[in-house]
Amino acid sequence: MRDKLLIKNVSVFLPRENKYDVRDILVEQTDGINTVKAVDVNIEAEDASAFNAYGCTAMPSFVDLWSRMGEPDGDKRESFSTGTNAALNGGFGTVLAAPYGKPATDDPSVLLKRKEKAESDARCEVKFCGALTFGMLGKKLCDHAAMMDAGAVAFSDGMNERLPDDLLREAMLGIAKLRSLLIVTPRISPFYSDCCVNLGKVSGFLGLKGVPKSAEAIDLSRYLILAAETGCRLHVAGVSTEQGVEAVYQAKRRGVDVTASAFPANYSFSQDDLFFYGSMAKVWPPLRETGDLKAVRDALLDGTLDCVSSCHTPLTDAQKGSDIAASEFGVTGLQTAFSSAASYLFPGDTVDKTRLCQLFSEAPSEILGIKKTRIEPGNEADFSIVSFDRDFIVSENFLKSRSGNSIFKGLTLRGSVERTVLPYSRL
Repeated sequence: MRDKLLIKNVSVFLPRENKYDVRDILVEQTDGINTVKAVDVNIEAEDASAFNAYGCTAMPSFVDLWSRMGEPDGDKRESFSTGTNAALNGGFGTVLAAPYGKPATDDPSVLLKRKEKAESDARCEVKFCGALTFGMLGKKLCDHAAMMDAGAVAFSDGMNERLPDDLLREAMLGIAKLRSLLIVTPRISPFYSDCCVNLGKVSGFLGLKGVPKSAEAIDLSRYLILAAETGCRLHVAGVSTEQGVEAVYQAKRRGVDVTASAFPANYSFSQDDLFFYGSMAKVWPPLRETGDLKAVRDALLDGTLDCVSSCHTPLTDAQKGSDIAASEFGVTGLQTAFSSAASYLFPGDTVDKTRLCQLFSEAPSEILGIKKTRIEPGNEADFSIVSFDRDFIVSENFLKSRSGNSIFKGLTLRGSVERTVLPYSRL
């Protein structure tokens, strides 16, 4: 079977010339694999379907380091099919599934079943993060070596992490020996008991219990100190405070093997937006003060924070009700992460496409050890086509996730993803 796709008039990075320039891209599918056949000016291919990408830019497809897929908790929240459809429409070619679930991804047999399901249903590549402890309960370490043999590419207990210091140190020593990756989402659990929002003027005005910003920095310091001592490769997902940014910056200066990301809500909104968005703005980490918002944005642009992670957390209408205190933490993020970055990280009409490519493709690929191919003849087709000129409204019909808990719903964003071409996708 042979199919062809001719993408016309797209801006693409040319490695030999070290610049972006307008070219045509011819993709051909042979034996089920899409390959770049030509990158040139004025390509003609009468038997190819054509896609006019005038004004658009082709970038290597995006990689996400923190998503919740919903399965195997049931299809009410999300499935591999719907979650990866949202990812594909958001420009992502690879997503790392967090270890949440019933049961948690804490055993090779569980992981293998999920891999099989994803291979059957997913529309983009799904990689898996294994649990750090059985049941994500913080009591007994999983067999990380066996999990790696089954396909785990990282380990985390996520928001559930509650290991005592000695067990966490043991875990980090083991992960360092395996040359794997520990992903942490810093928090001090007691500080979060019954909390809904950031502790500050807004929480006081709304009469809601707030969590202090120090809860992030204190826990992050623990991880960074142990990472320096054990040599464990560490990724901090969801830095949201000025203190957290500074801690990562100083750790990198000391040579700690650490990378870090921010979530879309935390570089797009502040705690003041709770008045307008209500329970939809109940995210984790909580929306912070405007000073923290600026610190996170600046850190994403200057490289202190390496990449953006979606923190895709699908919730049912019942889970995400109108009452802030009763609703659950989380919003969907895969389909709007790139567009929100293009909209909120850059002032005016200027967009740094090179930095966006680093944030969404180059850095997360390197962190996961994924070898991304350039858009060159002979390489597998693995890229997204984006437009920075088209504004669009995030409507109900636009969103592909099964859950509708998007904080961006009804807003106008720029940086639309026009098409994603993957090695095994339809042309």
